[in-house]
Amino acid sequence: MVVWPVQKFLQDRRDTRKLFLILALGGYGVILVIILLISFRVAKPLKELVFVAKKLGGGNFDVVIPKVSGRDEVAEFATAFSNMLSTLKAHIEKEKDMKRIERELDLARNIQLSMLPGAERDENSEDDRHELAPFLLPAKEVGGDFYDFFKIDNDHLCVVVGDVSGKGVAAALFMMVARIILRTMSKNLKSVVDVFNKTNS
Repeated sequence: MVVWPVQKFLQDRRDTRKLFLILALGGYGVILVIILLISFRVAKPLKELVFVAKKLGGGNFDVVIPKVSGRDEVAEFATAFSNMLSTLKAHIEKEKDMKRIERELDLARNIQLSMLPGAERDENSEDDRHELAPFLLPAKEVGGDFYDFFKIDNDHLCVVVGDVSGKGVAAALFMMVARIILRTMSKNLKSVVDVFNKTNS
C-alpha cells in the first residue's frame, strides 16, 4: 500500500494545471505573434499589390509599386509585378508613338494625293482628243511615285510619270518639289530637253 499525503497531491495537481495553463497561454501568445508577423509580412504587401492591380485595371499606369524587401515569394512577386508595369508602360508609349506616326503618315499621304490631279476637269485639260484616268497606289503610306498632266497650250498636253528613288516621306517630299519645278519649267520652256535640264539643275 502506497500512502500519499492529500494536501501534497492536490498541490501538485494545482501546480501542474498552472504549468499547463502558462504553457498554453505562452503557446497562444507565440502563435498570435507569428500570425501578426505573417499578416504584416505577407498579407499587407499582398493587399497593397491588389490595390495597385485595381488601379492598373482602371487605367492608372502611374501607380507606385510598393517595395517589398526580402527573398521570399512575396518579394519576388512584387518585383515581377514592378517589371510587368515597366514593360506595360513601355509598350503603351510605343503604341502611342506608332499611332502618332500612323496619323502623320496618313496626313502626308492625303497631302501627297491631294497635290496630284484627280481628273482632267481639275486641270482644265478636258479635250475630245484624249481621255485621262489617273490612279496612284503607293507601296507604303507615302512614296516617290508620281504623275502629272496639264495643258501647256490648246494643242499641247504635258504628261509626266516619275519615280523618286526610295520610299517614305522623304521621297514624297522630293516628288512634290520635282512636280512643282517640272510644271514651272514646262510652262516657260518649249523644249523637253531644256525642261529636264533646267529641272535637274
